[in-house]
Amino acid sequence: MTVESTSRSASTLKHPHTWVVAAEIVVDDSVARVADFRGSFRTKTEQRIDALDTYCRACRRPFADVSKSDCAAGVDNRHLIGGDQSVRAKRKTHERQSWDRMTTPRRPPKRRPRPLASGR
Repeated sequence: MTVESTSRSASTLKHPHTWVVAAEIVVDDSVARVADFRGSFRTKTEQRIDALDTYCRACRRPFADVSKSDCAAGVDNRHLIGGDQSVRAKRKTHERQSWDRMTTPRRPPKRRPRPLASGR
Protein backbone atom coordinates (compact mmCIF):
# COMPACT_ATOMS: atom_id res chain seq x y z
CA MET A 1 0.00 0.00 0.00
CA THR A 2 1.35 3.41 -0.83
CA VAL A 3 1.29 6.49 1.35
CA GLU A 4 -1.14 8.11 -1.05
CA SER A 5 -3.69 5.27 -0.81
CA THR A 6 -3.63 5.20 3.01
CA SER A 7 -4.05 8.96 3.31
CA ARG A 8 -6.86 8.88 0.76
CA SER A 9 -8.78 6.13 2.58
CA ALA A 10 -8.44 7.93 5.92
CA SER A 11 -9.87 11.16 4.56
CA THR A 12 -12.94 9.60 2.87
CA LEU A 13 -14.85 9.02 6.10
CA LYS A 14 -18.04 11.07 5.91
CA HIS A 15 -19.05 10.31 9.51
CA PRO A 16 -15.92 10.16 11.69
CA HIS A 17 -15.93 8.39 15.05
CA THR A 18 -15.55 10.10 18.42
CA TRP A 19 -13.14 7.81 20.28
CA VAL A 20 -13.25 7.48 24.06
CA VAL A 21 -11.30 5.29 26.46
CA ALA A 22 -12.86 3.57 29.45
CA ALA A 23 -10.19 3.84 32.14
CA GLU A 24 -9.46 2.69 35.66
CA ILE A 25 -7.54 5.09 37.91
CA VAL A 26 -6.41 4.33 41.46
CA VAL A 27 -7.04 7.36 43.73
CA ASP A 28 -6.83 8.09 47.45
CA ASP A 29 -9.78 8.84 49.78
CA SER A 30 -9.77 12.61 49.33
CA VAL A 31 -9.81 12.42 45.51
CA ALA A 32 -12.53 9.76 45.64
CA ARG A 33 -14.64 12.04 47.85
CA VAL A 34 -14.24 14.97 45.41
CA ALA A 35 -14.98 12.74 42.39
CA ASP A 36 -18.11 11.40 44.03
CA PHE A 37 -19.36 14.90 44.95
CA ARG A 38 -18.42 16.82 41.77
CA GLY A 39 -18.45 14.06 39.16
CA SER A 40 -14.89 14.93 38.04
CA PHE A 41 -11.38 15.26 39.49
CA ARG A 42 -7.82 16.16 38.52
CA THR A 43 -5.05 13.60 38.23
CA LYS A 44 -1.40 13.92 39.14
CA THR A 45 1.10 14.70 36.41
CA GLU A 46 2.47 11.60 34.66
CA GLN A 47 -0.03 9.34 36.44
CA ARG A 48 -0.34 5.93 34.80
CA ILE A 49 -3.93 5.19 33.65
CA ASP A 50 -5.01 1.68 32.65
CA ALA A 51 -7.21 1.66 29.54
CA LEU A 52 -9.97 -0.94 29.87
CA ASP A 53 -11.62 -0.38 26.50
CA THR A 54 -11.46 1.97 23.50
CA TYR A 55 -14.71 2.58 21.66
CA CYS A 56 -16.70 5.19 19.74
CA ARG A 57 -18.85 7.38 21.97
CA ALA A 58 -21.63 7.67 19.39
CA CYS A 59 -22.02 4.15 17.97
CA ARG A 60 -20.62 2.26 21.02
CA ARG A 61 -18.50 -0.07 18.88
CA PRO A 62 -14.91 -1.15 19.65
CA PHE A 63 -11.99 0.61 17.97
CA ALA A 64 -10.59 -2.58 16.38
CA ASP A 65 -13.92 -3.43 14.73
CA VAL A 66 -14.87 -0.09 13.15
CA SER A 67 -11.77 2.12 12.99
CA LYS A 68 -11.66 2.03 9.17
CA SER A 69 -15.37 2.55 8.53
CA ASP A 70 -17.85 5.38 8.97
CA CYS A 71 -19.60 5.87 12.30
CA ALA A 72 -23.00 4.18 12.18
CA ALA A 73 -24.48 6.77 14.53
CA GLY A 74 -23.66 9.54 12.04
CA VAL A 75 -25.97 7.89 9.52
CA ASP A 76 -28.84 6.76 11.80
CA ASN A 77 -29.44 4.74 14.97
CA ARG A 78 -30.45 1.42 13.41
CA HIS A 79 -27.42 -0.30 14.93
CA LEU A 80 -28.86 0.40 18.40
CA ILE A 81 -32.36 -0.93 17.73
CA GLY A 82 -31.48 -4.29 16.20
CA GLY A 83 -31.01 -3.32 12.58
CA ASP A 84 -33.42 -2.25 9.87
CA GLN A 85 -36.88 -3.15 11.13
CA SER A 86 -38.28 -3.69 7.65
CA VAL A 87 -35.89 -6.56 6.89
CA ARG A 88 -35.17 -8.16 10.26
CA ALA A 89 -36.89 -11.34 11.43
CA LYS A 90 -40.41 -10.93 12.71
CA ARG A 91 -41.57 -12.24 16.07
CA LYS A 92 -43.19 -15.64 16.04
CA THR A 93 -46.84 -15.78 17.01
CA HIS A 94 -48.07 -18.73 19.03
CA GLU A 95 -51.18 -20.44 17.72
CA ARG A 96 -53.10 -22.42 20.31
CA GLN A 97 -53.92 -25.99 19.45
CA SER A 98 -57.19 -27.67 20.45
CA TRP A 99 -55.38 -29.90 22.97
CA ASP A 100 -53.63 -26.81 24.42
CA ARG A 101 -56.95 -25.21 25.41
CA MET A 102 -57.81 -28.13 27.67
CA THR A 103 -54.56 -28.05 29.60
CA THR A 104 -54.38 -24.29 30.07
CA PRO A 105 -55.58 -23.33 33.55
CA ARG A 106 -58.49 -20.94 33.67
CA ARG A 107 -58.79 -17.86 35.83
CA PRO A 108 -61.06 -18.12 38.83
CA PRO A 109 -64.36 -16.24 38.48
CA LYS A 110 -64.44 -12.66 39.73
CA ARG A 111 -65.83 -12.43 43.22
CA ARG A 112 -68.04 -9.70 44.57
CA PRO A 113 -66.82 -7.96 47.68
CA ARG A 114 -68.62 -8.92 50.89
CA PRO A 115 -70.64 -6.19 52.58
CA LEU A 116 -69.08 -4.86 55.76
CA ALA A 117 -70.58 -6.26 58.93
CA SER A 118 -70.91 -2.94 60.68
CA GLY A 119 -73.90 -2.08 62.80
CA ARG A 120 -74.55 1.27 61.21
